Amino acid sequence: MKNKLKTLGKCLLFFIIWIVLVVITERFFKLYILVDFIGKSDGTMQLYHEIISLLATIIATCILIFVVDRKRKIKIFKFDAIGIDTLIGMGLGLGYSVLIIVILYFIKSVSFDIKNASFYLELVMWIIALLIHCIMVHLLVRGYVYRIIEKEQSELSAIMITGIIYMIIHIKYYDLDILTIFNIFTLGIIFSFILSIFKSLWSVIIMDFSYTVVLGLGTGLIKLTSNYPVCVSSSVSNYKFFSFGTYGLLSGILITIINLSLIIVLMLLKIKNNSSSKKQ
Repeated sequence: MKNKLKTLGKCLLFFIIWIVLVVITERFFKLYILVDFIGKSDGTMQLYHEIISLLATIIATCILIFVVDRKRKIKIFKFDAIGIDTLIGMGLGLGYSVLIIVILYFIKSVSFDIKNASFYLELVMWIIALLIHCIMVHLLVRGYVYRIIEKEQSELSAIMITGIIYMIIHIKYYDLDILTIFNIFTLGIIFSFILSIFKSLWSVIIMDFSYTVVLGLGTGLIKLTSNYPVCVSSSVSNYKFFSFGTYGLLSGILITIINLSLIIVLMLLKIKNNSSSKKQ
């Protein structure tokens, strides 16, 4: 019990430091950075907010790793196979996206308005902002917090708890309908399992980034926050079946079925990997 409270205390300390740093960093930027220039477009403003959150996350992570837990020598990123990790992440993210689109296309329930596609001049800015957001979120949830829970408690605890945290930090973006929240939770569990199996946070980041670019920024099948643009408009027939909320397929039963199926596959893969490790 004492060990669990110690772990909880470290996680709470991390998030408290992060919140304080977000406030301090934002004030610093407002005082010393050209906010008038930043505020001229939605893209630069979004990038500004994402950079603030990422800087706060990096500093908070460094404080906990190099000061509070310096004896544990916790490693968050591995850079020895970053090319392979990038390909794994892209493969998983694009595979997830294509699976959803193929299912919808196969049952003739999706259409894309390619003729009226809009490729914004700020598209590169939005993509960079989205990448920074993915780095920030996963470093926040599956960086120090995942590693310390994994080391001091168990890998399963790390997977479940970070899945819950991932869900909690996304609740503010979505209506509080149960299915959307559950789908976000299962997606968080998938990301944690990917980290557990491939041992690469970068793969998780690229997976999230890839699928969000395709399904969110690219097609709008999954609704991002209101300020993000959509390049190619899409529409889904039988919409009430596939989506019960205002956030696209993320609010629908299709994502629930796919996510739960993927979790089962990942669990079996994890069990197989553990069995192979024990035999060796």
